[in-house]
Amino acid sequence: MKLYIIILTLVLTITGCATTSPRCELPKASSSSNETTLVIYRPDAFYGILYSTPFSINGCRVNDLSNDSYHVYKVPAGVHKIAAEEKAYANGGDGVVSGTFEEGKVYYIHYSMAAGDFYSIAGAVGFTTTTQMGVVTKEYAYKVMPKLAEKKI
Repeated sequence: MKLYIIILTLVLTITGCATTSPRCELPKASSSSNETTLVIYRPDAFYGILYSTPFSINGCRVNDLSNDSYHVYKVPAGVHKIAAEEKAYANGGDGVVSGTFEEGKVYYIHYSMAAGDFYSIAGAVGFTTTTQMGVVTKEYAYKVMPKLAEKKI
C-alpha cells in the first residue's frame, strides 16, 4: 500500500509540471531584414512571485517566464501566436497574443498575473488568478520594466 501511495504521488507530481506544447526549434528568418523581434516580459510583482509561466510561440514550447524577467526572440516576419500556458494543477497562464508581426519591428509583449476573486470551498480558501497579456509600446515596457531600458532592448 505504501508503494502504491509513493507511485501515485510521483505520477501526480510529474503530471503537475507538464505543459501542453512540445519543445521544438523556432523557425529562423531567412535574413536579418526579414525578422521581427519579440520581447516577452513580466514585471516584478508580489503576486505569483514563485510561479514561472511556460510560454509557446506557434505551438513550440520556449522558455518559462519568471517574475521580473524577459526573453527576446528573433522570428521571421509574419503571423505568429504567442501563448502563456497553464501548468496542470496550477494557476496562471491562459494568455494569448496572435497577429501579423512586421519585419524589422520590435514588439513588446507584457504578461502579468494578479489575484482575482476570493473563494471558499469546504473550508479551503484562496484566490483565483487573472492574467493580462498584450502588445504594448516601448515606452510603457520601459516604464514598468526598467531592466529593458537599462539594456536598451
